[in-house]
Amino acid sequence: MTGGEAANSSIIVAESYIRENYPDRDLQKLFRDYQAVTNGIVISRFGDTPIWYARPDESVRYFQPYSIDPVDTTGGGRGYYLHQVSRRVEYADV
Repeated sequence: MTGGEAANSSIIVAESYIRENYPDRDLQKLFRDYQAVTNGIVISRFGDTPIWYARPDESVRYFQPYSIDPVDTTGGGRGYYLHQVSRRVEYADV
């Protein structure tokens, strides 16, 4: 990631993406790097372990996800991504 002007309203990143793309990065440092390139909230989720979240210039906070009995998680990681893409399209059309 590079520095510069923040362009994202939020960043939501899944553990699978982090592990595939940044396998050797320190997770706290990576989270701070994401904070540096957004004006909004950064959320990192790690399955059933605590979710990390914070806005720029805030310390990381943690939230324990609810326990559920999933029926089907096929494509579950794409739900957040698709929501963010559709929001960007809405804003772009305004």
